[in-house]
Amino acid sequence: MGQLSQSCSRMGLEDEIAQSDWQTLAACRGAGAELFFPGREAGAAAKIIAAKKLCATCPVQQECLQYALFVLPHEQRRFGIWGGLTEKERRKLRNTLNRNGRKSAEEAA
Repeated sequence: MGQLSQSCSRMGLEDEIAQSDWQTLAACRGAGAELFFPGREAGAAAKIIAAKKLCATCPVQQECLQYALFVLPHEQRRFGIWGGLTEKERRKLRNTLNRNGRKSAEEAA
């Protein structure tokens, strides 16, 4: 379990995000999964842009991103657009958060 996951667990954030009803308020509710899981087929770039545009209008975008970062199992979080970010963008964000978490822990010691 990484620094980020441990911090999230300690704060009780995982349970709060998982148990909330944020998904019922999501702008993507009812949109086809192919928009958010475009794969590598022709037209994938256009789907990613469209998904990000929809995410930008979503009232629960942050909850969605937190869900992807802290709650989804690793094998599921590697795919799709969550909270307006691609897999690669979320990985970069997680790495940044992990580095910052280590820095904060070292500073507190």
